Amino acid sequence: MKIFVIIASILLLSACAPKLPLAPAIDETVQIPTIVTPPLEEISAPDLVAQRQQALATQNWGRYLDTTEILLVIATPEQQHSLLLDTYAQLDQINPSFWQQAQTSRHQAWHSLAITHQLPISFQLAWLEDSGKLFHDHPATQQLVSLLSETKHAPKQQRIAILLPFDSRTQPLSNQIRAGILAAYWQTAQQDQLLFFNLEDYTNPIEAYEATQQAGADWVIGPFDRNTIEALSRVANDRLIFLNSAPNASNAWQLQFGTPDSLQQLIYHIGKQDYRNLAVLYADQPNHQQQISKLEEKWLTTPQNRIIPLSFEQNQRNLRDELGRALQSDQSQVRANFLQRTLANNLTFFPRHRGDLDALLLLGEREYLANIQPQLDFFQVNIPVYAMDTLMPTEFRPGLAEPDLKNIRFLSYSAVMSPELISSPLAALGWDSFLITQYHQALLDGLSLNGATGQLRHHEKGLINRQLALVRFNARGQLITDDTQPNIWPFANYTGQPAPMHPREREQRQRELLELITQPNF
Repeated sequence: MKIFVIIASILLLSACAPKLPLAPAIDETVQIPTIVTPPLEEISAPDLVAQRQQALATQNWGRYLDTTEILLVIATPEQQHSLLLDTYAQLDQINPSFWQQAQTSRHQAWHSLAITHQLPISFQLAWLEDSGKLFHDHPATQQLVSLLSETKHAPKQQRIAILLPFDSRTQPLSNQIRAGILAAYWQTAQQDQLLFFNLEDYTNPIEAYEATQQAGADWVIGPFDRNTIEALSRVANDRLIFLNSAPNASNAWQLQFGTPDSLQQLIYHIGKQDYRNLAVLYADQPNHQQQISKLEEKWLTTPQNRIIPLSFEQNQRNLRDELGRALQSDQSQVRANFLQRTLANNLTFFPRHRGDLDALLLLGEREYLANIQPQLDFFQVNIPVYAMDTLMPTEFRPGLAEPDLKNIRFLSYSAVMSPELISSPLAALGWDSFLITQYHQALLDGLSLNGATGQLRHHEKGLINRQLALVRFNARGQLITDDTQPNIWPFANYTGQPAPMHPREREQRQRELLELITQPNF
């Protein structure tokens, strides 16, 4: 009976993996037969080598594997390494019908090793480790797993070029992106070499890019402005990370600042609560009208869903009156006036707003929404309130408290929850660009990565899809993770180290990094 192992969870990565040829999980109660080496024949080593080669030529796979194990017993350590690697390379050529008919446990062990060739690179190490645990009494498996694990664990030093503009207009943006790249470097304790290039030092973008290649850069991060991206699109390869979309460079990685499907993501979160009547409070402006149209296309596809648009003039001086009309609380005032005239007596009452609302979505900029929430409190609108990623702070500060935005749920970069590491959304973008250089193979294999801007996944056209985090300000205006959101802390379980919290430790790591920067004036 063939025994396989299910692929273990991949360290440092999260989310779903592509469909793979999974096998039943290990049953600890199953007694695995002891694996023994084939009997050592009374024959010389040269003859065994010849027999092994003959078995390979005739595809006598059983004889080939058995002769290999006999040779491993009499070989020197150096010869064993060469023999194991050569055999491992040949496993991919063995016909599946042989594995289906194999009965011996040692052949099943070799089959488990052969499956590694069928897996994406990111899964191979986990499969090898599990094969070693399952076939713990098969010497060839133990030796080969140890040998391959050392090879796959061996870090490869890379030269990473950061190609950004530093003129008077773009320098504040580039400084934040660079800060995020350096923060990721410090946090992951990498030994890669960082090379900084100023686009303003070259006559054109192509010349600047060629300078990075002459410097031996394995990766190039940047630029972000569309004109430069368009110029570099014709020479871009799969080791260039644009910090914006690049429609004409599908080979390059494209990590853009905005999240095009953020509205759809928010609708998903709202829909999970089984809300039906969604009120949308927005200022009567063209861009908000476009968002309403997109919202209707997505929200109204579910039967019984309703959208209740509540528009008002943003420039009106009396915002409370405008909101009162939008929430129809002014009709309560009309009814009260009628009763007072009818009864000829003054009435004490509080206006009641419309009661057919399940949730409220606010559309607008951050500064504007801060004026709306206090007015909603005045009208006692006690329903869940949501907002888009426009509510994300422009600076990530520890201890941030904004009472005027209390109880509002909104989409944001994950890094907003770790301001001790990343100070702004642009710095989060720089952080994730560095992560791509470290975990690009996992992304290509279909895994997703918990980044600073959200959960990242590679798209076939080079774009990086991003799943934003749902966060909220509590009743005191403090930023917290929403109760419905799973763990979205962006640096858990993949950097291998806790965040360097102490200022002295951070300063020490900064000094060490500065020694590696070839152009520290940037």
